[in-house]
Amino acid sequence: MLLDGATGQIRDAQLSPVRSNIRKVGETLAVIFEIQAAIYKQAPELHLEPKYEEPPEEISLANRRLGEAMLAADDLADQGKLGEARNLLLRFAEAEPLPEYKELALRQVQRYADADDA
Repeated sequence: MLLDGATGQIRDAQLSPVRSNIRKVGETLAVIFEIQAAIYKQAPELHLEPKYEEPPEEISLANRRLGEAMLAADDLADQGKLGEARNLLLRFAEAEPLPEYKELALRQVQRYADADDA
């Protein structure tokens, strides 16, 4: 909850570079969740939160693929390479077997196109 609040503060305060700082918080959260999952696997008795069904491996892998593609595209966009960022995500969408993940990538492609027009 604290890290989620931090991203809002970064955005609202325009703590530059905003996108990069928010991405770092997101990457940190992902690492924390991975460590947390490893702890709970080894010591399930420590898992005090309500248990939720783990997503199928196919969904976990798709989340990872999309996350990595979006981070790479954001890096390109931060360098002013919006066309390369769009192409990277278009290639991802063409290769992605799950339609909802294709759609998420294509939405980001449109955001880069809108930014290019601004």
